Amino acid sequence: MSDVLPVPIEELKRVAAANTDLVSAARRLADLATHTADPKLADALLGTVREILTSSEAISGAVRTAGYLRAARRS
Repeated sequence: MSDVLPVPIEELKRVAAANTDLVSAARRLADLATHTADPKLADALLGTVREILTSSEAISGAVRTAGYLRAARRS
């Protein structure tokens, strides 16, 4: 584990907060998609929502992994 750089907890918190904002934006886009009369726009918005949520899942996994590595280094 000595080759793993420690990640400051403040940075992990900042990334987690930004990820929460990303998910909130996805929810707003999904809401817009359900209220638009244009099917092409709705499809485009929902495609964007899928991309955001996929990215968000990856970000959450990276933050969790970094947290686990921090904990392992302290042990």
